[in-house]
Amino acid sequence: EIRNCDWSSDVCSSDLDLQNGVKVIDKKGKFADDVKFLTANAKGVRLTIDFGEKLAAKAGVKPVSGAYSLKADAKGIQIVGYDERGAFYGLQTLRQIVNSEMAKGQMPYTTCNDYPDLPNRGVVEGFYGEPWSHQVRLSLIDYYGKNKMNTYLYGPDRKSVV
Repeated sequence: EIRNCDWSSDVCSSDLDLQNGVKVIDKKGKFADDVKFLTANAKGVRLTIDFGEKLAAKAGVKPVSGAYSLKADAKGIQIVGYDERGAFYGLQTLRQIVNSEMAKGQMPYTTCNDYPDLPNRGVVEGFYGEPWSHQVRLSLIDYYGKNKMNTYLYGPDRKSVV
């Protein structure tokens, strides 16, 4: 669930054109691997990513681990996380918007403040019989991150661990 979002894309002039790429300004140097879904271009739309309690307070971000603000306007795209996890989650929301069928290389002017309701969100691998393969587990961990999950619990039956 994304809270407090204003999707103002009714008018074409209120969209950022991402087809020529983005200029990534990763203030803390933490997200190089997480922006690969975007095309890098030093002359592209500005994407600023930062996090920290003081920055988050200025941006109106709820003081909760995983909370973030995502804003897209004429100045570019700004993601401010309460913490590193929040900035990562903001990037996941950006990914979901940019990769949606409706986006077509555009980013609507948007203001979004979001935060997790629960501290633990994830999956339990509890089974009787054939466990998931290591390759499947690794692919699911990537899926969990993209969907803002942070917990994986492995709970096999006794026969599977002997």
